[in-house]
Amino acid sequence: EELPVVTFGAGERFYTAGGNKVEMDAAVTIDKNNRVIIPARYLANALGVDDESIKWTDADGGKVIIYKDGVTVEAKPGEKYIVVGGKHIELDTSAVIIDERIYLPLRAIANALGVADSNISWDDATKTATIRR
Repeated sequence: EELPVVTFGAGERFYTAGGNKVEMDAAVTIDKNNRVIIPARYLANALGVDDESIKWTDADGGKVIIYKDGVTVEAKPGEKYIVVGGKHIELDTSAVIIDERIYLPLRAIANALGVADSNISWDDATKTATIRR
């Protein structure tokens, strides 16, 4: 499945997908570990996941679960790992809750959903992350 080029700008309350602007009710943020973090639903949507395939559960202290193409990605706030298809993947940052939203690290989630590192770029001058599929 060919997805549009997606861009997320730090501090912005929207992202672009295939040149179309998608409004968000929360802003793209850079966390204390200098990683781009995005509210889970918007990040998953931008990566081709529909709302029905994104779940929050209060079990085990709460976690978000994203389903795409037979892959399950789980992230718990405060944990420096995600679980992809049952396998723990260590991260250099963690999912966090900000204003009642779970924010996820862009690169780690994109990788977990099948986007290669070579298709993710960061422009430090414009503070913009780009995902190409």
